[in-house]
Amino acid sequence: MASSSRPCTIDGCKSPSRTVCICCEKCYCFEHLTQHFGRINNKIPPLSDKINGLAKRLNKFTSIEPSYLVALEKWRVEAHRTVEQYYESKRRDLVDDRRAKLEKEVGRVRHVMEKLIRKHDAVQQDVDLLTQDIRLIEQKFSEFQSLRFTIHPLVIDDSLIIQDLFPLPTPCRTMKLPFDEFPALANNEKYLLVHQPPNISLLDRHFSIIKQTPWTHDNIWDMCWSSTLSRFIIVTNEEAFTLDQNTMTMAKCPISSNGELSRVTCSDSALFLLTQGLGPSIFEYKLPPSTKNVKERKSPETCEQCEYIFDLKANNKTLAMVIYNTENDITRLDLKSSINLQRLWSVDVGQGFRCCLLHGEQWMVVDALSRRLYHISSTGKLLKADKYAHQPWNIIQWGKFIIGIRTNEAINLY
Repeated sequence: MASSSRPCTIDGCKSPSRTVCICCEKCYCFEHLTQHFGRINNKIPPLSDKINGLAKRLNKFTSIEPSYLVALEKWRVEAHRTVEQYYESKRRDLVDDRRAKLEKEVGRVRHVMEKLIRKHDAVQQDVDLLTQDIRLIEQKFSEFQSLRFTIHPLVIDDSLIIQDLFPLPTPCRTMKLPFDEFPALANNEKYLLVHQPPNISLLDRHFSIIKQTPWTHDNIWDMCWSSTLSRFIIVTNEEAFTLDQNTMTMAKCPISSNGELSRVTCSDSALFLLTQGLGPSIFEYKLPPSTKNVKERKSPETCEQCEYIFDLKANNKTLAMVIYNTENDITRLDLKSSINLQRLWSVDVGQGFRCCLLHGEQWMVVDALSRRLYHISSTGKLLKADKYAHQPWNIIQWGKFIIGIRTNEAINLY
């Protein structure tokens, strides 16, 4: 009777397989299964050596302070010294000098009084003058006791100490992706959403595909995450969709616009849609979006009629815009109030294309044409610019410590 057993995976082995390895889904006989498990287990000791080596390096790191920790400690000491000096200066001006003047006045009056007592020749005028001086001293002392100050709290923001991001290190992870004419990215704390035709996929930080679903609509122009809706929002040139990360179900957003769409971004309370072309409009929808609760902002409120808006990002009550002026051929990053679109600051960013918010209210702009990255402070100061090895078409911040950059061929995590 012929055997129905599948052959062993190992070439040349004529023994029938007895089991299937769940890890690699290959069939093995008893002998080669044992060898297979042995090879797997033999990979553990070298990994153990590596983690032990890292532990030793970490112990050495904590025992010998690197130069940047020395600089940080120096800054701390100097900052304390500055506070102490400011305190001493204000105490001297507001308290000590007043007290010294009072003590001097009390001493003068006491000297006059002791002189009159010693000579025993006081007249009524002397008594009246002493009484007046004492009353004035009492008044000044009362004022001194009831001094009131307005003391503003010492505000220390993240811009006091800024990490030098450039040059970027070697990517900790890279994932190859097919070329996309519109390289959109979106992320929340857990997942990264990318378009991998014919699907859109949720990736974890190891670039493993957690979930995916077919994408059957027009080209994706942009994507973002709404923490208020707990949904991703995906925009084509005419429509917007919400995507549930748990079920991967999509729903069409009830929106309407007078032009083709190019960008989408969300604050805690609103959804902003940017149209294409010169002097574009920005449509603001209160969340959840509906056609009944929408406000349109037009040029010149959004930008000049001769300008494109390449990117739009919301943060708290502000909107960051990468704006290109066709008349002077200058691209800038503007930070504006999302309430009235009043410009808060502006900085030139080469040929910048997309931007993202970094930890500490800082910004980064990618310039694909010149292969450059721009690091901007929370106050609109260009901290540093640097070259990038590939054309950076898009950028995200993933949590506090991970930056993702999309090129024509891949996504790199730093």
